[in-house]
Amino acid sequence: MSLFDEGDGKELKMSSGSKGKVKWKPGDSHAVGFATTTVRASAEQAMAFIWDTEARAKARHDDLEKAVDERPSEHNMLVYNWKKTPSIVDNRDFLGRTLWRKTGSGFEIVSTPESSERRGTPRKTVRGKVTSTMRIVRVQENVTKLEFVIQPDFGGELPAWFMNRSLGGQLARVTETRDYFQALRHEYDAEDGVAIGNLLLSETREEKHHEKGETRVESRVRALFVKNNGLKELGEKHRSLQALIAKVAANKLRPAGDSKAKLCNMTEKEANVIGGALASCIMANLTAPAAVDEWILRYPAMGELEREYVRERSERKKELAVAACQQLTPCNTPRTARAKRAEGAGERTNKRHQ
Repeated sequence: MSLFDEGDGKELKMSSGSKGKVKWKPGDSHAVGFATTTVRASAEQAMAFIWDTEARAKARHDDLEKAVDERPSEHNMLVYNWKKTPSIVDNRDFLGRTLWRKTGSGFEIVSTPESSERRGTPRKTVRGKVTSTMRIVRVQENVTKLEFVIQPDFGGELPAWFMNRSLGGQLARVTETRDYFQALRHEYDAEDGVAIGNLLLSETREEKHHEKGETRVESRVRALFVKNNGLKELGEKHRSLQALIAKVAANKLRPAGDSKAKLCNMTEKEANVIGGALASCIMANLTAPAAVDEWILRYPAMGELEREYVRERSERKKELAVAACQQLTPCNTPRTARAKRAEGAGERTNKRHQ
């Protein structure tokens, strides 16, 4: 962790909401990676999920075997992981000792390579080594910060540059933890909105294998509506909402159509029109909030959606409207050109009568 305390290092491209860096120790060709993100869960919940190495939610497509060989205590376990690699190189397996301890601000988990006579290396497989540290820091009651440092060595004759390029996938563990707890939430607030927005704009491995007649964005949105409890409940109540969000996420500029449909009877065709209109609203306005306001005012279904679910935003708009009315007193109310002409005509009439 101390290697990144100064904040320097080469930035890595990570999923929105996470930050990653890479750095090299003097005289070491294997890079050290660092990633951090914020999780909407307590430190204890995050710790329990990370420690449960055999959880189904952590299963990956390239796992050939994952097992806990030893568990001497609740703070100590020996973990084995066998990974499938592309056919041009041998598979890799890893055996490491993982320990955790409680700290004043949360928890720390440390993993180091280890050898064992009970666990030999399978045929056509090379033993790799991974050293890592996870720091789980309590921010609030249900907000936790994750800081993860890892230095992998895949062994064999793989060049260092190839191993260094794989750091992004190794560091994605913090993002997977964040997304897991985000998917469990039912009621959304402003921070959840940002998190869901980041997920909508983050490409996934699964979307490359989308169904026939479906775009990658539509596949990504469909998967989010399946995994996330809050979106699933919204989709069950408003069937065409998934199509609307897919058009928003696609963000393709097209002429904005008209739709007077209400939320209760909005069809998929009308949802496509409404969702596709946001891009043109963004193009026509100087700020994103102004674009969203225009979008909501133009389509009755979006106004209903705002009043039903975005309570904070609706209340804030009411407060601003009341404040504006209070400021527009007779002495400082701006006069229109028509009012000025009427006032001038009245003055001329009074002079003639005098």
